[in-house]
Amino acid sequence: MEKTDNTKIIRCELITVPKARFIGKHFDGYPNWGEAWANGWFDKIEAMGAQSPINDGSYCILYGKDNNHWIGEFMEPGVPAPEGLDAVDIPESKAVLFYIKGQQGDCYKTAYNTEVLNSLIAKLGLPIPGEERILKSFERDNCPRFTDPDEDGNLILDYIVFLD
Repeated sequence: MEKTDNTKIIRCELITVPKARFIGKHFDGYPNWGEAWANGWFDKIEAMGAQSPINDGSYCILYGKDNNHWIGEFMEPGVPAPEGLDAVDIPESKAVLFYIKGQQGDCYKTAYNTEVLNSLIAKLGLPIPGEERILKSFERDNCPRFTDPDEDGNLILDYIVFLD
């Protein structure tokens, strides 16, 4: 579909993110994956059951306005957050889902390239998302798309941009 330096956006589509609750840990800035694994946060979240279909077997980072970010998983609405973790209620929203294929670092570079993503959003005939949005986007590190590289070491990062 769209090739950038070392990645290829293999699919781009309009989706509806269902009403959900994101459970995880809040960070001012980029979340710490190592801390999440060391503290067993994903095990605590998964013990709550009732994952939202938007989670799609993934570990996620939710990006918000003003450098507010969370690491965790999407659960069904109303699922309580385990002690020590935070919850963010997600309204039903329109979004664009990008499947970005390449080496891990290159996938992130493409995901954070708003010029490339906005160009594809415009090609879909959709309005470019404004900066006033409280929730900006989320990455979905799907198992096995993201965790099991192909024979060339490429993986697929799911990157979702909220439109409203």
